Amino acid sequence: EDIFPTEADWCGGLISDVACTESPYQEPNPKMKDGFVALFVIIGLAVFGSVAYLLHRNAVKKQQKRYKEQFVRGIARNITIAPSAGMIPADKLKAEFDHIDKNKGGTITKDELKEFMDTGKFGTISEKDFEAMWSAMDVDGSGEVDFVEFTTFLGSCGTEFETVSKEHAYMTNEEKKTWASQRLSVMYTNTKDLEALEDKEGFENEAGPRMT
Repeated sequence: EDIFPTEADWCGGLISDVACTESPYQEPNPKMKDGFVALFVIIGLAVFGSVAYLLHRNAVKKQQKRYKEQFVRGIARNITIAPSAGMIPADKLKAEFDHIDKNKGGTITKDELKEFMDTGKFGTISEKDFEAMWSAMDVDGSGEVDFVEFTTFLGSCGTEFETVSKEHAYMTNEEKKTWASQRLSVMYTNTKDLEALEDKEGFENEAGPRMT
């Protein structure tokens, strides 16, 4: 009768078979492999999210700088600005507020601000930048900007006032003459608008309430 060696004979017995030894090249534990993949995915998402956030924040800051500088340049067409809004007399700021408030209703509407920004004499503003600026000014979301919101917004334009103030300081004589001419033109327009509004109000007061 043939007798075949048992597994014990092959492994650890008289015969030593390499198949009985554990290979140093073992497949990694599937659970550990999945864990490392999940870890790399989480790290990748965290890095991507951080980069996206930084890019977005940088874009928002650039946008704020653009519309703030443009608004300050518009203000500077009518009044002499200083390196900061706090250095401008309150009556001058109120006069500029009233200038933008075309219908003299005591607040600035979105259409009135858009008209002021769209004059084109101090650059153009994109629709996206204008919407962002309006949101920054209309703090309470009422659809109108009062004088407190107006001055609060100007107070946030610190570096922009400094930038525009330096631009004026380095103007050539020709540029200063052109600027002065524009300011006189604006002042004349403001006076004519005020006279027309006063004439209209005076006429309505004299005429009395309309019959319906």
